[in-house]
Amino acid sequence: MTTSDRNPLFTISDIDKRQLTAAAFAAILIAIPIILMVPMYLDDFLRAVTGSYKWSKDGRPLAEFIYRSMGFDSASLSLTSPLGMLLCIPGICFSSVLLCKIFRNQKIWAAALAAIFLFGQPYFLANLSFSFDSPMMVLAIFFSLCSAYLIVCVRRRKAFLASIFLQVCSLSLYQAANSAMWIPVLLAAIFPTVSNKKLQEESPLSIALLLHRHCICCTTCACTVFLLRRHSIEKA
Repeated sequence: MTTSDRNPLFTISDIDKRQLTAAAFAAILIAIPIILMVPMYLDDFLRAVTGSYKWSKDGRPLAEFIYRSMGFDSASLSLTSPLGMLLCIPGICFSSVLLCKIFRNQKIWAAALAAIFLFGQPYFLANLSFSFDSPMMVLAIFFSLCSAYLIVCVRRRKAFLASIFLQVCSLSLYQAANSAMWIPVLLAAIFPTVSNKKLQEESPLSIALLLHRHCICCTTCACTVFLLRRHSIEKA
């Protein structure tokens, strides 16, 4: 098996660099209208005025931990708009390239298309309009895609445990991002494409094992959501 077949997660090839450039172009096109035209949401305004964190009460403790760490555990938040949207651009780029890695798509334009489908669709555009929340939401998508990559492309015991950990981190940032994990896994298992030759050539038993691990990961994540929800109710 060659290095290109393995398509390692932390290796950036020349093709990956070109895809990152294409994804960056799409990400900038997505970000500019939001930065220039979208007014501050009420949620951002209240956080800016009161300086409160309060992500843990929404079942997102990791988001609060990251913001407190970035502010050196200061007593209140500071409004940094449009820095939040600018921080989303690298996350959008790497998430888009990672989706291409999952499906072994080496077309340069595929990363730009992935950026548009993941982050430029109407539902997530509304999320990107939140100055404080948008970086955590993009990071949650990235963690979910990393989890999907480990399940689909690596499929070792340590990688499976790491995928569960990453998915728990994703849920602790933004619960709705979990679909970025299970949708690619199901698509890779049910509809193995020509570009994903390794998965296509494997036996139905291997694909069944892949789905079994996916179900375990989803069950673990569902329990995590329940515990986070219970924690947020107790904090309220």
